[in-house]
Amino acid sequence: MNMLINKVKIVAVLTCFNRREKTLKCIKSLNEQVLPKDKIIDLKIVICDDCSTDGTQETILKQYPDVEFVKGTGDLFWARGMARATRAAEKHMPDFYLMINDDVEFQDKMLEVMLKSYDSIGDTMCAVVGSTKDSNSVKLTYGGAMWNGKAFKEKTVMVEPKYPCAKCNLSNWNCFLIPRSLYEKVGEIDSYYEHSRADYDYSLRIVRKGYNVYVAYNFIGYCSRNSIKNTWQDNSLPFMKRIKALHKRTGMPIKSSWHYYRKFYGAGCVYRVLWPYLYIAKTSLLRTKN
Repeated sequence: MNMLINKVKIVAVLTCFNRREKTLKCIKSLNEQVLPKDKIIDLKIVICDDCSTDGTQETILKQYPDVEFVKGTGDLFWARGMARATRAAEKHMPDFYLMINDDVEFQDKMLEVMLKSYDSIGDTMCAVVGSTKDSNSVKLTYGGAMWNGKAFKEKTVMVEPKYPCAKCNLSNWNCFLIPRSLYEKVGEIDSYYEHSRADYDYSLRIVRKGYNVYVAYNFIGYCSRNSIKNTWQDNSLPFMKRIKALHKRTGMPIKSSWHYYRKFYGAGCVYRVLWPYLYIAKTSLLRTKN
């Protein structure tokens, strides 16, 4: 019996800045995928290098000359770097975009898991998010989550990988597969954001347009949670240092926060913007008393 072989063109999209070893490990894991037997995969990798000074581009091109690099400006950070890389990827007209983070080390059957998950859903106009786990604790770190849509009694719960694939309405772009047909309906990532939240924004835009996001049925790789040390959530820091950390582009800058909450939280947007300040004040006061 002859097996029907499908040709699938995928463009992996990522942005990087001065994380040469992590980025190289990520690209290596992409190039070592055990491809599904029922598909011929044409995988292209497009990276926005935001003016790295550690030799990231040179090192990767030496080992993987087919990788396409797009030059950044040096101040794009994550959201705008992804926007630039995705615009460059559009010319390849892929069947799927695979949005990834450069700090993920993929398991060798990641592509198989992502594509099988997509095929199993039976809906060509949906996106699939892959789940990562910590390499030591093997606990879920990034992937899909379900938000209850409330500002004042907000609840967000991570969705564990399972079969059949479960829906989510928030997704991290550590590994996010979206067909070009859906991407063209939703549009590109919102480059108004300075760094984070753009991936959550995109998931909610998909859902608002009447489409769905699903969590892949199995884990796809390893990625540790970012440490809260020296961030605004670090209770050991003095009050003003935490406020400054909050305002950093890698924290929760007001412009980006207001943009996100205004779009999705309705009348509760003001409260959500103020909440980190209330949290910092409360936890700093408790620390002082103790």
